[in-house]
Amino acid sequence: MSTQDFDGTYLIPLFVLVEKLRVDGTYQPLPAPAPSSSLAAEEAPLGPWPATHLIRTSYGAGLAHIDACGV
Repeated sequence: MSTQDFDGTYLIPLFVLVEKLRVDGTYQPLPAPAPSSSLAAEEAPLGPWPATHLIRTSYGAGLAHIDACGV
């Protein structure tokens, strides 16, 4: 690791964007795939843990982590 001071000013637009995505203290979740979509059909055999569920929850967690770092 470098001994130079970290310049994270390039991250400011990311923090601003995440702050805009927070409404009433929470983040708007990504929508689930439409039941008639090919993605929903592909995920049907996966039961209660389709990939899109994991992706959607990871997205929300990522927003929360970025938001916490921007404080």
